Amino acid sequence: MVNTFNIEHGLLAAKLGLRIAQYRKNIKMEQIELATKLGVTRNYISSVETGKKYPNLKVLYEIASIFNVSPGDLLQKDSIIDAINELAAQYNPNDVIVKLKNHLKK
Repeated sequence: MVNTFNIEHGLLAAKLGLRIAQYRKNIKMEQIELATKLGVTRNYISSVETGKKYPNLKVLYEIASIFNVSPGDLLQKDSIIDAINELAAQYNPNDVIVKLKNHLKK
């Protein structure tokens, strides 16, 4: 049986990561700069932006503050289809399929 919560959580984490990356790039900030401001590693920022990790609330609020947006702006919950479409636009579609299959195995 497929755990739809895990799939949805993974897709939302990926979507949040894409949104954080977009805000960061819009202000021409490097990952290392954001990491320094947050007191985390660049690898952590990379993991958040690729949806591998989900930031805790404290970090999420700090990120929102740095980008001068509300945490709600970062957490917009669009449909799963929108999340998949954004992932497909960022990555090779075969990579998205592999990521989804790997996620389903967890």
